[in-house]
Amino acid sequence: MLSTHKSASDKLDPDRAISSPRNRKSTAWIGIFYYLRWGIPIAVSFFGIAYILFEQVVIGGHSISEPTVLRTVAVIGLVGPRSCG
Repeated sequence: MLSTHKSASDKLDPDRAISSPRNRKSTAWIGIFYYLRWGIPIAVSFFGIAYILFEQVVIGGHSISEPTVLRTVAVIGLVGPRSCG
């Protein structure tokens, strides 16, 4: 008769722990959340800056070097994403 009892060394074996399906799924989620942690603020910054440049320069006719445009890009590009994380 085969025993289903696992020894203490089997429970602590790192190769077995990593290869179990449950641990592979949780490791995949950790990887996804790690990239989202940086991806979301970067996306907010990119779209914010793109919107400000389109709205202020293309539609509003302002120069890209005007202080109001630069200040708005700095606030939206730097402070906005910081509030996400």
